[in-house]
Amino acid sequence: MLTELIAQSDAEAAYLETVQYEVDAAEGEAALGEIRAELKAGGYLKYYKVRDKKQKPADFLRYTSSDGFPILVGRNNAQNDRLTLKTARGRDLWFHVKNAPGSHVVVLGGGQRIPERTQTEAAILAAVHSSQNSGAKVQVDYTEVKNVWKANGAKPGMVLYETYETAVVTPDPALAQRLRDAGR
Repeated sequence: MLTELIAQSDAEAAYLETVQYEVDAAEGEAALGEIRAELKAGGYLKYYKVRDKKQKPADFLRYTSSDGFPILVGRNNAQNDRLTLKTARGRDLWFHVKNAPGSHVVVLGGGQRIPERTQTEAAILAAVHSSQNSGAKVQVDYTEVKNVWKANGAKPGMVLYETYETAVVTPDPALAQRLRDAGR
């Protein structure tokens, strides 16, 4: 029983680390509102009242790779779930920094083979949008979306994946800005 409780508390701590990262990286009241709503739904905020019941959720961050592929980045746990589990399709590529809080990043391939340069750019975006964004060598796991799933009862943004590869990249905010400008 103790082993099970330790595993549960480790999962809880990992989830709360992702929430802390999201709060630190949040851009504006809409992003914070989504995080508050997530925490209320999870039972963490008992007395928080949603002010604007019909508030439109913030959209994913949108980038365009040098090869012309759309790259989407989730801004919080709820968006990460929506991006990975509802928006992306089986052969699209999913990226996430290894063993640390960060955004889910998906390259929409549209059934095409995704070039290596685009894969590297997506891995760099995953590193930029993570708690490891000041590191020199950041490990980023990636796989096809069909290899990513949510365990029963898992917290928002927490997924499992298999059959993956790991890239080692250096976060490059200037590249991220160039790709974001190209996506507008």
